[in-house]
Amino acid sequence: MKIRYHHPMFYTDTYQGYDAICKKFFDKITGPGMVIDHTWSRRGTQYVQYKSCDLLNALETVQHVLDAQEKGYDGVIIGCSIDIGLKESREVARIPVTSIMESTMLLSCVMGKKFALISFGERARVRQEQLIDEYGLRERATPVRCFEMTLEELGKALGSETGKAKLRKVFMEEAKKAIYEDKAEVIIPGCGILSALCMMEGITRVDDAEDVPILDTITPALKLTECLIVMKQILGIEISRRGLFQSPPEQVIKEVRRM
Repeated sequence: MKIRYHHPMFYTDTYQGYDAICKKFFDKITGPGMVIDHTWSRRGTQYVQYKSCDLLNALETVQHVLDAQEKGYDGVIIGCSIDIGLKESREVARIPVTSIMESTMLLSCVMGKKFALISFGERARVRQEQLIDEYGLRERATPVRCFEMTLEELGKALGSETGKAKLRKVFMEEAKKAIYEDKAEVIIPGCGILSALCMMEGITRVDDAEDVPILDTITPALKLTECLIVMKQILGIEISRRGLFQSPPEQVIKEVRRM
């Protein structure tokens, strides 16, 4: 089984620590015979919290998904907590496409009555509130909580003990508010970099609330992708092509890709 894990944003040195952690974690959670390749967008922006900037990121993501399909990959995971280009990619791809946030929200629903996202800024908070509504999970979610950090600051925080300690502190503060004030039963890091911190530090529970799990966002996406690949290859079951994910004709896809 061969899966592409794609970050739908432009790579800079800021993400060096995050990139390395992801690669190590893939080795830890993958079984024999599975290959996960790790890619970043060749073009795009780092400003994933803005819809206008994500137009370019989403276009590049679709191209990466189709490229993976042409190269024989069995599935693709979109590694961004805003789920950039997810619906567009599913519409055109013939292989399973998942994303870290949708997958984690869905899995959290079997782990507790209500989940809470802990995000990294007001604009990202707004985007993730929109995702909750799009996925029909409003009754299963508490309000998204956030602390103010840029993606660049988050990425740099992984590179020092001081930075990691600060990141953990602000994350735990918001997680506790979600638990004690909003009655959340599952905590989801609202950014891949926050998930990387939890994976690196072995953080699976909230301080002072050991009965509440912290669900990293990479494992659910990987396992859901595996499941969809097995269903497709062994049972012949694929996503619905009526309505939301109705595919354009192949000729239309080819024509648009030449633009």
